[in-house]
Amino acid sequence: MFTLRGIGRQESVTFLDLRIWLLIEWRNVLMIISL
Repeated sequence: MFTLRGIGRQESVTFLDLRIWLLIEWRNVLMIISL
């Protein structure tokens, strides 16, 4: 599992990390579907 907690970070930075994580997850889903 992937847990992302921005300790001492701003909400904008944490939100950016969340978007990057979503992009990675989306790519994994596309790869599974392509198989």
